[in-house]
Amino acid sequence: MCNTNDFSYLPEISKPGNHSEVWISAALALALLSTLFPLPQPVILSNHPWKVEFLTTLFLFGYIIFEYFRDPESLTRIFMNRGVVTSWLIRFIAAFTVWSMISAFWARSPFSVWHHTLIWTEFILFFLLARYRLTAARDIKLITGAFLWLVAITGILCLFDYATLPDFQSLEGTLRTRYAKYAELSATILPIIWIAAAYSRKKVNFILIILAAIIGWVTVMLSLSKGAFLAGLTGSILMFAGSLIFSSRNFRPRILTLFGLWLVVTVAVQAGFSSLSSIPSTTDYITGNADATLSTSVMRIFTWSIGKQMVANNWLFGVGADNFGISFNDSRAKYRLSHPDYPRDEIADDYLVERAHNELLQVTAELGIVGLTLLLLPFGIFLALFVRTFAANKFKLSPIFWAALGGMVAFGLGSMFSSFSFRAVQNGIVFFLVFAVAVSEIEKALGNRSGSRQYTTRKIAPAAMFAALSLCLLTLLASLFAKLAAEYYVFAAERQTDNESSQRLLERAVTLDPDFAGAYLLSAGRSYSEKDYPADADAMRKAIEGGYGVVTTYSALAKYQIEAGDMPAAEKTFDESLRIFPRSVFLRVRYAILLQNAGRTAESDAQMSIARDIEPRQAAGWYNILKTGSVAAFYTAQKDPQAATPNDLLPASAVLQYLDKSPTMPPR
Repeated sequence: MCNTNDFSYLPEISKPGNHSEVWISAALALALLSTLFPLPQPVILSNHPWKVEFLTTLFLFGYIIFEYFRDPESLTRIFMNRGVVTSWLIRFIAAFTVWSMISAFWARSPFSVWHHTLIWTEFILFFLLARYRLTAARDIKLITGAFLWLVAITGILCLFDYATLPDFQSLEGTLRTRYAKYAELSATILPIIWIAAAYSRKKVNFILIILAAIIGWVTVMLSLSKGAFLAGLTGSILMFAGSLIFSSRNFRPRILTLFGLWLVVTVAVQAGFSSLSSIPSTTDYITGNADATLSTSVMRIFTWSIGKQMVANNWLFGVGADNFGISFNDSRAKYRLSHPDYPRDEIADDYLVERAHNELLQVTAELGIVGLTLLLLPFGIFLALFVRTFAANKFKLSPIFWAALGGMVAFGLGSMFSSFSFRAVQNGIVFFLVFAVAVSEIEKALGNRSGSRQYTTRKIAPAAMFAALSLCLLTLLASLFAKLAAEYYVFAAERQTDNESSQRLLERAVTLDPDFAGAYLLSAGRSYSEKDYPADADAMRKAIEGGYGVVTTYSALAKYQIEAGDMPAAEKTFDESLRIFPRSVFLRVRYAILLQNAGRTAESDAQMSIARDIEPRQAAGWYNILKTGSVAAFYTAQKDPQAATPNDLLPASAVLQYLDKSPTMPPR
């Protein structure tokens, strides 16, 4: 078992004589936090994030070069010499990654599969790197240092944003979007930081680490993410309880002090914001006091329903890695066949649903039972080893193990409700760093038993290892650089006044990133001003097939097809969209007017009748704005309470397409 009296196991973060560790951990933290620092980017982003992936892969490449020139043999130790436990875990995680890559054969988007495989390759590399630092190098500074940088930077930025907040209600969505993914990340690493304070031998470091932990926990609460808050509570309580009950008594005074601080901060922030501030606390959102509609909960339940439908239809192999969003509408249409009236409102009919808000559900939907089994096996092995080790060591394990376990549990719990989890590469990386800490503690606690023996594969020359790793990382960097360049071309195209130049830039973008559905969407708008209606329709169809299948894009596609004189195609578009969104009043009325203009009165009346049954005021309001324009529809609604005003029509994004032009408005 680990000697819990040996405080040198956690070297001081600021230990002199090894400043490279500080800079390496800072570089890793900045790479993981890069989305908090906005750069010029297009309005329409790529289907897949690339910034954090690119910078973390660049970090890995730089670290491999650093290690090779510092000690060529270190690469062999990192990737070839491992404990038996680590070796078995890596085999199953690698098998999951390979299965992800194989799913390209049946996925609608092979490029999305490659993106998912790339991310999991990174996870494996970071896990092995952390495992090496924790065993061969016996050094946790790189990990704890990066974690301290992470919570310090996000905390300072979050507190600054709140301190300079002009109006919470108007910026609530921005704040929650900006910090939610990092709240999940912080909930995962905070147990390690709290325990790092318990291990710290210098009073100054002890105080600094506590301050970082407090700032990090306050940031989790200020993110207003219900899932991250509950996950953080669970992980922290597990860490404190496990350390107090099942670790050396020598740690108890400090851990009790830390627990008291954590409890005071938690109660003070929740009670303070609920009682003394106009800004609601996280508990206000959980109880519904700050969001009586429980809109995010309703959205999650609906998304889970569609995810279950996707699993039912693709239970063995799934739809392909990272193809959940692109396959969502197919499953939505099938779900609506058996649930035509539930939910009554068309949830998420004007924005993209890319993730399931439940990692296990999404993995099963994308990679089937095979993928789910491969994902769960390494964690099942870890759980079995934990039980065995816990019993063998007379129910004693080090506080650092309980911290790592608390972080893992926090991540797992948050993954049941979050849209980020492993889908946000920064969250997955910190999870595997924490996982490496837990595995290292298990292997140490096993002592001379089989789990701690070193497993060494066939000897590989350091130069060959360096060449193989470099080739792998350069391949990843090249694919991510292609996405960077594609976004640059779209960014440039958005700023072009000349349509021909804009279209050339957009063609380059989709050549580099064939999954860039937003580029096709922009291309359709550019072509429309040139009255190239067949090209508009073709580009909009590609955008829809790439994941932009919402009511507004289907409506625009039908419009382009009508302008091109292809009425059968327009009718087919409405039929397709109404299978997905059968309770969309907007689409029903749009279709009714198309049929009315074609002289098919009975069919038009049937569509209007369905629209009125769904919501009569919306049906009347949409009919007025589509037939007479927004100004006339507004005055009609003033006289007729049975018709919704343009401001009340849903979805609001569709209304913008039908506002009457003023002399100062640019052409649409």
